[in-house]
Amino acid sequence: MSSEIPDESGTSIPIDSSTSSFKSFARVQDLRNVGDSIVVSLYNEERSMYVSCDLNLPRILFPLGTLVANRSSVGDWEKFRVTRVTGLGMPSAFSLTAIATNKFVSCDRNVGRIMVADRDERRNWETFALAYQGDSARGKEIFAIQCFPDFSIASADFNKSAILVSDRQIVGPWERFEFVPV
Repeated sequence: MSSEIPDESGTSIPIDSSTSSFKSFARVQDLRNVGDSIVVSLYNEERSMYVSCDLNLPRILFPLGTLVANRSSVGDWEKFRVTRVTGLGMPSAFSLTAIATNKFVSCDRNVGRIMVADRDERRNWETFALAYQGDSARGKEIFAIQCFPDFSIASADFNKSAILVSDRQIVGPWERFEFVPV
């Protein structure tokens, strides 16, 4: 199975699901050796911030557990369990569980595509794929996060206070994340 994901210049980057993503991620940490899951923090190089499952955002504006790239250090709210999802015919499929809520991260189309850690079980909206984007200035591997089922791309949207949303079709600086084992 093969698909393409355009970068910020509009050039399509082929994503071969049989060889990409988790194969690249395995250079950081081989998930097969840790029970197919690992705890990581997500770092957005453009913003130089870690992604947080923020439990203190105003609930009138954001659901509890909204993901936002606004932390300079890693605590429990900035930790996520990445777990390989099998049976989809795509080796790069994974789920994210926020340590802060012990809930799956979702790209819910009903709440403006805001990424929120509030789901008790994994379904399509709680399934993601990694697309390797090269190495960062810090020498770390960078990935775009594609959201199922439409393969929209997750972004730390600076126009929305760095809230993570899954509404992009191209990869730019806001859509590039390091997965830092913690």
